[in-house]
Amino acid sequence: MAVDVRSGRNSIGSAKNHHVSVPAHVPNGMDVAVTPSANSLEKFWVANIVSVKTEQPLVYNIRYYNYSKSKKGWVLMKGEGAYGWVPHSAILAAGIEFNANKSMKAASVQHITIALQQQKA
Repeated sequence: MAVDVRSGRNSIGSAKNHHVSVPAHVPNGMDVAVTPSANSLEKFWVANIVSVKTEQPLVYNIRYYNYSKSKKGWVLMKGEGAYGWVPHSAILAAGIEFNANKSMKAASVQHITIALQQQKA
């Protein structure tokens, strides 16, 4: 999974102090970074919350994003494997944002990086 970070005003360096904790209940439509399956080589997957199963523990129906090299941006997946269920504990970061060209905003990349570092600690 590639992350497109552009230089300039949207660089990682300008994204300081952008860490928002995962809310207790992530709303429908919010983009999130989730822990991948155990057999994945990737550190995180990006997805959109489709619906929430409100029984405890919270479980989310998500639709995954894929980085499209041809479109040079993140697009929602279609077809088999595009949807899945994840527990609340699998959400690394919430409120992921994209630029108009569908590249991930530097602040969101930093947000995910911090979450991954905290996960290791």
